Amino acid sequence: MKAIRRRSCITSEQAERENLCDLLLVLQVLLVLSNICFWNQIATCIRCLDF
Repeated sequence: MKAIRRRSCITSEQAERENLCDLLLVLQVLLVLSNICFWNQIATCIRCLDF
């Protein structure tokens, strides 16, 4: 019985770790997209100021 409990604990820890990795991946993608939008806005502003 202890082996089954231990196995389920490891599985839940692995699931939590995978969920955390997925969350970090999503946050990295959002960070990249926000950086692209930020630099695009700066480039647009520079073009507007460049008569």
